[in-house]
Amino acid sequence: MLSVGDDTHNLNAVISVFDGNVTIHAKDNFNSEEISEYLGMIYYNCITAERSVMAKLGFTDYIEKTAYRFVEGESSFQAEAAEEDEHKAVYNLISDSIPDSFIKDNEAYLCWLSDYMFRKNRGYARIKCVKQENSVIACAMTSAECSFAALISGVASDANHRKKGTGKSVVL
Repeated sequence: MLSVGDDTHNLNAVISVFDGNVTIHAKDNFNSEEISEYLGMIYYNCITAERSVMAKLGFTDYIEKTAYRFVEGESSFQAEAAEEDEHKAVYNLISDSIPDSFIKDNEAYLCWLSDYMFRKNRGYARIKCVKQENSVIACAMTSAECSFAALISGVASDANHRKKGTGKSVVL
C-alpha cells in the first residue's frame, strides 16, 4: 500500500498492490510522475484505475472496467466493527480464503497487524465483521478511505457461511 500526497492528511492518491494486481485511486491533482516512477520499480500484471488516471499515467491500451455498487437492503446479518481481540480471527479468515497466498505464521500476522493499525489510527482503514456465537464468520477490510470512497482490500467469509449474504453485509 502506497499513499501519495503532501502529508498523511492531504492524500491525493492511494495505490494497493497485491499478487501482481495494482489498484489506483487518485484525485484529479495527483502526482503522475511519482506514481509512474513507482510503477516502473515494481512487478505488476494488471492495473485497475479510472480512465482519467490511466490517461494521465500514459496508458492508452486498456479495457473498460465495470464497477459494482451494492444497494443496501434487508439482511439477517449485522456487521459491526472488529474489536482488537478479533484481529487474529480476521487475519485467519482472510488467509484461509486465499489458498497458498498468505504465509500463516506469527511474523506475517504481526506485519499485517502493524500495517493495518498504522492506517486505522490515521482514520484510513477499518474492519467490519459479522459474528455468530462470538466467532467471526465474515469480514471486510478497507485499506484506504475518505469521505466519498473506500478501497476495499479484503472480503472473506467462513466456508460454512458462504452464499448466505454475510459478505454483502460486511461490504455494505
